[in-house]
Amino acid sequence: MKRTRIRGAEITTLVGAGTTVMGNVRFGGGLHLEGRVEGNIEATDDEAHLDVSGGGHVVGEIHVGTAIVNGTVEGDIHSNVR
Repeated sequence: MKRTRIRGAEITTLVGAGTTVMGNVRFGGGLHLEGRVEGNIEATDDEAHLDVSGGGHVVGEIHVGTAIVNGTVEGDIHSNVR
């Protein structure tokens, strides 16, 4: 499987289009979101990266080291880099 990188970060987790996660998500590494998360997203370390694609949607707070948001976030974003 080919892995994608965001500005040097390896994507280790994918929430694909058409997928809805109900509840909080904790991750390390890189998370690419094309689907929907109804809950908070929290990185396990300050080096973690979140990429919300144009079709991605988050209803909740985001706590990550780096956030790249092209989709929709209904909630606060707490990150070191945006």
